[in-house]
Amino acid sequence: MSDQAIRRPLILLVEDNPAEAFLFRQTLDPGQLDADLHVSEDGDEAIDFLRKKSSGPAVQPDLILLDYNLPRSTGAELFTRIRVESSDSSIAFLSGSESPADYSEMEALGPAAIMPKPRTLAEFQELWDRIAVLLSDGQR
Repeated sequence: MSDQAIRRPLILLVEDNPAEAFLFRQTLDPGQLDADLHVSEDGDEAIDFLRKKSSGPAVQPDLILLDYNLPRSTGAELFTRIRVESSDSSIAFLSGSESPADYSEMEALGPAAIMPKPRTLAEFQELWDRIAVLLSDGQR
């Protein structure tokens, strides 16, 4: 059996709001989705994480959840930077925006998904269900 077959999926969440990052950590239920979650607070921290992952024996994240509204660079700019660093990872946007222009910009980049930011426990459970499907679709 290969290491990849027994490895837990790795999710990188790029989220600048500590309260939202906390909720993501608290709602990740191993019974629902057995995965590791790493949180980066901004784009630079995420890129540093990806560079460290690619230079060592560890694997790249299976899924990158990218907040669309980040400080210092937009989610769209960060998407492009991440694609260079981690071409094998699926990238999905999380957004609280209701702007059609924002959604058009996200869609044009071709993410694995665009998902609204969850606000309730039920919405978090739905989000984790969608993430489980994304992860299973991304398994080779």
